[in-house]
Amino acid sequence: MKAVFNDNNEANKTIELAIGRILRLDNMIDLPDEEKIKQYETCRSLILDAFDFLGVERPNISLGYCKPGYNFGNSILE
Repeated sequence: MKAVFNDNNEANKTIELAIGRILRLDNMIDLPDEEKIKQYETCRSLILDAFDFLGVERPNISLGYCKPGYNFGNSILE
């Protein structure tokens, strides 16, 4: 389900709160990993919905972990 925002301030505050929640998830030692993943995905979805509402263009770039140069600043070591 896509989030609905009334104005830009609400969308910006949602992004701020969702990022804060994501950063706090690692400190919640009593929370099961499955619940942390669920909350992360919910916050991520809220952030992306807010970006869409605000008209923020999101690049679709993903380096991936199996590509050359992943751990070396995107440069290939020979």
